[in-house]
Amino acid sequence: FLSCLTSTDGGFNWTAIATGMPFEAYRYEPSPTTPTRLMATSHFQSSGNDGVWESQDSGATWVERSSGWGSLSGYAYYGLTDDTVIYVADGDTSSANGTRRATRSGGGIGVFSGVDNWRHNHGAHQLYVDRVNSKIYNPSAAGIKVSSDDGVTWPDLVSSVPAQSIIRSRARFM
Repeated sequence: FLSCLTSTDGGFNWTAIATGMPFEAYRYEPSPTTPTRLMATSHFQSSGNDGVWESQDSGATWVERSSGWGSLSGYAYYGLTDDTVIYVADGDTSSANGTRRATRSGGGIGVFSGVDNWRHNHGAHQLYVDRVNSKIYNPSAAGIKVSSDDGVTWPDLVSSVPAQSIIRSRARFM
């Protein structure tokens, strides 16, 4: 199994820990409210181990929360709390692409369902979760959409400029 690096002293020292996942993670996402909770997503692997994995113990052990979406790569994010997970899938060729959402159920993440066709078009992606103003911004090659209901709907296009990432500035958002 592959490993990741972890630091418990602000990045001065690093330790490799085995993840137990059969793939190298695409990205790790820390919980906004639970310091020991993490999510990991993968780039598509030929073994079909794409999807979302979660750790409740700072990465020592991992549980698969979803998989088998086909040739799908994507990014998972906690929504306004860690009870909601937003997954933005690669839009290259997969029939399962777009934005998906799940909520926490019985200690685990529930079933993901499609909530919008907005997706990242290969390469980097960065959702911006504004927990102060309760909005989630989702960039795409077609612009940036915003959700004001924790990712249930994405009705508003706030920019038609193609974007893959959003950087928060000190300027006030809408």
